[in-house]
Amino acid sequence: MPKAKHESTVGEMEESLKKFRQELQECKDLSSLQTFLIQIVQHLTPAESIRLLLPKNGKLSDPDGEMTLPCDTDESLVQMAIDQGEALLTNDVRRDGSYDAKSDNPGNYPLKSLLIYPFFQSDQTLIAVLWAAIPLKNLNQFVSQDPEHLQSIAQPLLQCLAQLEGGQSDSFTADEPVSSSTDSIGATDTPALMDVIKSWLSGLKKQ
Repeated sequence: MPKAKHESTVGEMEESLKKFRQELQECKDLSSLQTFLIQIVQHLTPAESIRLLLPKNGKLSDPDGEMTLPCDTDESLVQMAIDQGEALLTNDVRRDGSYDAKSDNPGNYPLKSLLIYPFFQSDQTLIAVLWAAIPLKNLNQFVSQDPEHLQSIAQPLLQCLAQLEGGQSDSFTADEPVSSSTDSIGATDTPALMDVIKSWLSGLKKQ
């Protein structure tokens, strides 16, 4: 007879939350933070290629220097997400008129779907952009819940990023306010974040 599914207790979820934050605290540099972020996003979304892009000298670059995107372009999905202050996704870049291969995909990655998620401070200052892609041969696609999952982990990631950067990144401001606030870490203690952490820990156990 199959065993009944075990539902996590409040105490177990609190331990999961503690472990999640501990893992973040162990990120000693931007490169390790990007590695940690990639691990989480791959458990939350179907994305295969993921980069954490930071504003610097008028461009967006990942900590390892493997991807650099221009800022203030006339038209691109990345620039549109920044200007609108919200996540944008497309499941067919070839049919999306806002997609600009030179600005959105300078590495010519064979992508089909693209999710752009800008991270803002409470004063609407941009401090990072998540670039997540699904390749052509992958039949999966992004869904509307994917940005919501990422929003639930934005607060602790923002705080960790701010500590690591030490205020060294350039500032870009969204034209419109974002929907979520990042004023206190208590805002992350929600059922949504608990579900995210549960999924993340489950994935780690399978490795």
